[in-house]
Amino acid sequence: MAKLKTSYVAGPKITESEVAEIVKGKGIGTARQDLEKSFDGISKISIEGNFPWVMSVPNNTDKITVNIEVNEK
Repeated sequence: MAKLKTSYVAGPKITESEVAEIVKGKGIGTARQDLEKSFDGISKISIEGNFPWVMSVPNNTDKITVNIEVNEK
């Protein structure tokens, strides 16, 4: 399963499987945009790749790490 870290007070319901399906195999910029469109209230998204020079998200959900913070309401 994909790794997901969230820090929030109140915000959208976000599951690991939803995030993994949205971002897998996409470029990092496209993945960020798609997550922002899918969930209201996101303030920060960090997508970690295996290497700094790799600019796409792996297709294997076990290798995806996404950190999401949502706006406090």
